[in-house]
Order: sequence, then C-alpha cells, then structure tokens
Amino acid sequence: MINDFREVEFAGERRYAMTLADDQFKDIWYTYGKVSFDEGDDCTMRFDYDVVEGRDFESEVEKSLFENKIGDALIELIKRGIEDRNLVFSGGTNEA
Repeated sequence: MINDFREVEFAGERRYAMTLADDQFKDIWYTYGKVSFDEGDDCTMRFDYDVVEGRDFESEVEKSLFENKIGDALIELIKRGIEDRNLVFSGGTNEA
C-alpha cells in the first residue's frame, strides 16, 4: 500500500511524508495528523492528513478514493505498530 517514506518539514515540524504504491496517486506525498477512534458499535476511525506535495484532486470522487486508500494504509501501519510493539499513544484517557 505505502510505496515510500521521506522526512519533510511541514508546518514547523519534522514529519514523515509518504506516497502510495497506487499508480493513480503515486505523485501525491502526504502526512498523517491526529488519529482518533469513535467508541461505539462500529468503532469509526477518523484522521487528519496534509498533502505536502503533488497535484490537486480532479473531483470529489477522486479525493474520497484517495482518503479511503490512505485510511486503509493507516490501518495497516497501526496493525504493524501493534505487532512490533512500536506504537505511541498520546492524549485521551486510560481507564483500564
């Protein structure tokens, strides 16, 4: 899903930007921002992202497709982070 990573300066912060392996979006570099999960029966994930380099979306449908693909990629990154015990949680509460 994710093709490449690189470190970038964005909004005064050092972040890792990434691009998808998908030919349709391979020229768009983006970073993830805040990620949250709405508790409930379906546990919806919400996330912010910034496009740091690349082209504009041709339509709302294309933008929605991109957001779905980077959402899927984010889920894979979270799964890997859990498996590798290399995931950092900040904010929120721990009621365990």
